Amino acid sequence: MKQFLIRRLLLAILILFGAAFVIYSIIRLMPADYIDVATASIKELTPEMKDNLRKLYGLDTGIIEGFFKWFSKAITGDLGESFIYKKAVATVIGDNIWYSFFLNLPSTILSTLIAVPMGIIAAVKQYSKTDYVLTAIAVIGISMPTFFFASLLQRFLCMELGIFPFSGMVDARADYQGFMKFLDLVYHFTLPILMFTILSIGGTMRFVRTNMLEVLNADYIRTARAKGLSEHKVIYTHAFRNTLIPLITSLAGVLPSLFSGAMITEQIFSIQGVGFVSLKAIQSGDVPLMMGFSIFSAALMLIGFLLADIAYAMADPRVRLS
Repeated sequence: MKQFLIRRLLLAILILFGAAFVIYSIIRLMPADYIDVATASIKELTPEMKDNLRKLYGLDTGIIEGFFKWFSKAITGDLGESFIYKKAVATVIGDNIWYSFFLNLPSTILSTLIAVPMGIIAAVKQYSKTDYVLTAIAVIGISMPTFFFASLLQRFLCMELGIFPFSGMVDARADYQGFMKFLDLVYHFTLPILMFTILSIGGTMRFVRTNMLEVLNADYIRTARAKGLSEHKVIYTHAFRNTLIPLITSLAGVLPSLFSGAMITEQIFSIQGVGFVSLKAIQSGDVPLMMGFSIFSAALMLIGFLLADIAYAMADPRVRLS
């Protein structure tokens, strides 16, 4: 296991380097850079003035030269300074990351706790009315556009019933502190968490159902039933455990999603999370912030896959033995 982890870590570093170069190249090849966006309304600027501004912000170099300048600082922990926030990229991400975490963690836990039993029930009762109803719910959740579903919830629960606030993170008219501020955050985050949970159920539920159907048709399941084991033990002890490997694979991306935010959801509900900040960086051409966010997300993704590999060995003895 130790040698395996060392190999995976070295491979992850190589992948991260390649991902960083590709991401930087794509960002620098964008039609408009930060200077074009920031000076779009200033007609008096000459091309020479714009060139001087690009030199000031380090945008006058080629892609390869610019990348290695950024990379030489990044390996020391210096991700640069955000153009639009005028603060260190690490500070900008650190200031906003926990809002995204507070949004994604509850919805991820809730959607998993709901979707996994739904998938098991749908598989056990294949082609029944229950299966059709659960499958229909899953398909609706998968197919529903985020902005459309959010608009429906805002119209019904916010505008008509007045149960939740329309957007924002805190009540601007109240100066809450301590625990009251936390409760105010919970109140404002409830609706986006509800939306995120509903839209996330379908994919996991369908995944669990598909894998459970494959396992339930296996020979060892028929053998377990022939031995007289109870249906509950057959399903939850023998069948479900063998669906954990693909389920762990699907959940490998949970770690980065917890911290990397949800751009559309945060934008709709005006939640100042990492997704909201990164979308603003993309729109403004903020190269350091885009690079910092992208590398941060890529590193979390690699860590997620590494943890998934470790979890494989815990879930399946065959992986440990091999």
